[in-house]
Amino acid sequence: MNSQALRQALLGIFAFAVTATAATIPQPVGPLQQQLPTAALNFTACPTDIRPFRNVKASAALQCANLTVPMVPEDPGSPPLTLGIVKLPAAGQRVGNLFVNPGGPGGAASSMVLSIAAGRIYMSDVVRQNFDIIGMDPRGVGLSNPQRCDNNLVNQPSEFDATTPDGFKKLFEYNKAVGESCRALTGPVFDHMDTIFVAKDMEAVRVAMGGEPLNYFGVSYGTQLGAQYAALFPSNIRAMALDGMLQHTGSFASNIMTQATSLDATIQDFFRFCEANAANCGEGGTEIRQIWTKVLDVAAAGNLKAPECDGTLKTRCFPTASPNNIIGAARSTLEFPQDRAAFAQQLRLGALGNGSFFTPGLLGGDVFQDSRSLAITNVQCQDGHFFAAKDHLEVQRVADMTRTFTTTPGMGEFWRRVIDCTGYPVKITNPRTALNIKGTQNPVLLVHSRFDPATSFVYAAGMMEEFQNATLLFREGSGHTSYLFKGDASRVVDDYLVNLKVPPAGTVVQS
Repeated sequence: MNSQALRQALLGIFAFAVTATAATIPQPVGPLQQQLPTAALNFTACPTDIRPFRNVKASAALQCANLTVPMVPEDPGSPPLTLGIVKLPAAGQRVGNLFVNPGGPGGAASSMVLSIAAGRIYMSDVVRQNFDIIGMDPRGVGLSNPQRCDNNLVNQPSEFDATTPDGFKKLFEYNKAVGESCRALTGPVFDHMDTIFVAKDMEAVRVAMGGEPLNYFGVSYGTQLGAQYAALFPSNIRAMALDGMLQHTGSFASNIMTQATSLDATIQDFFRFCEANAANCGEGGTEIRQIWTKVLDVAAAGNLKAPECDGTLKTRCFPTASPNNIIGAARSTLEFPQDRAAFAQQLRLGALGNGSFFTPGLLGGDVFQDSRSLAITNVQCQDGHFFAAKDHLEVQRVADMTRTFTTTPGMGEFWRRVIDCTGYPVKITNPRTALNIKGTQNPVLLVHSRFDPATSFVYAAGMMEEFQNATLLFREGSGHTSYLFKGDASRVVDDYLVNLKVPPAGTVVQS
């Protein structure tokens, strides 16, 4: 599967409607005094007539349900929130439920389950035989009160030079206006979307599904969700596999540098791949570094164009790409190592002025689909992951750091990717802090690759210090996450989830 297909799979869209019936539900074992459900979920067939839920064969295998929870779990009088849940029943003798989360934040777990059913996202036969696959959309995403914003504001060009006083003012005002529109259109859930809220929602769903011990598979941001759940409810977990680790601790400066240097190292690994495999990267494979620099120069001059784009909803893309867009394309494309040769081809086209691959898209007005892009900033700001700069001098320091500690041309633009909370009108409600997770019955399995453009191996090593009972599986290779690539790492994860077999400490796999 190519990266575009996987991205589309993760962003699949559908909706549903079900009812709940009364039943006796086992109470959780855990410290949280939250309002827990008193009705079991009644899963029924998912509808097949709602765009883009068009894969009738895949949808026929799925079941859907809703669960209403308090907006604030500890306050039963707070406004109600409806969570959307999708189930792909086990094909054989089930071990239990396996909750999945595709990351983001903003990834719709419902879409992930649909894509697993359709074969667009890999989940092994052995896992599908033994588990009901469960996708709970996080609050503010997809089927769970999706975040809405004024797309006319969101779709405005917003790449300001915030290292200057005027550019900083424009960025601050833009983010503030967008965020205020989101609050007005989304409702009270807008201010209650941090990861702790989502972890508590997942506990409520677990209880409503009968209270079985949790089995969980999370990738990327889904690893943070899993870790924060484990910190709250360690004794409720049977198995937890976390792939492509995040770490919710450390200073903003250290976090920014960890992200920047990991992307930098992955781009350098891409260069070495093309230099050693010129036949795979095509003409110019041995000159990939010069081609990269040429594309950046073309973009900096304003000449990286997409003739088919006009910046309107008619084409849904901007007509010109910037150096920052090149960095963004590298980050997203190099998540999939099988796409390195194709990315080299796009860089060659870019060096000739063809920027169609690199120009950013516009939100098209589909609430389910748009919520993925809109929720990521909100969650990252409430979690304190993105940086809220106070003035242009702080932005300049971030830019100076990335230029000093990275080697790839253009990485000095990385600051633009980590200051989205500047002016965004929410508070940090889930501050970065070490979790000190202890009390899990079985070891938690952490998985990470060497060269990951999105989440650093530094995070995986750091999380080994935060889990009292965990094992780290290391993949010697490139790409974001490991399980979805169907190699040795996938088989180790399968054996862990089904049989609770933990690999020996220090295990390294090549695929």
